[in-house]
Amino acid sequence: MRKARPKRAVKKTDRKSIRGKEWKRSITIASDKYNVISKAVLKVLTSKPVRFYELAAKVKKAAPKFPGSVSWYTVSALRELENEGKVIRTKGKVVTYHKS
Repeated sequence: MRKARPKRAVKKTDRKSIRGKEWKRSITIASDKYNVISKAVLKVLTSKPVRFYELAAKVKKAAPKFPGSVSWYTVSALRELENEGKVIRTKGKVVTYHKS
């Protein structure tokens, strides 16, 4: 008979709930990473619409030592910022983002 393995100690970190418009469920991400990326997004966005890949490149420059996938966290932060009314996403042939 096998012994039950002890449960690993899970390091609890603060989590930020991300709610996208028209989402049925929210997701959670590490709040420290969300804070870094959301500040960088708000710093580099202007009132001029910009495509996502351009925005992700600017965010990567604004947070060069970010310990994760900048584009993935940028999408997550954009969804929450859009839900809060700080960022506007325009849909069309090409999706663009700008400050509200």
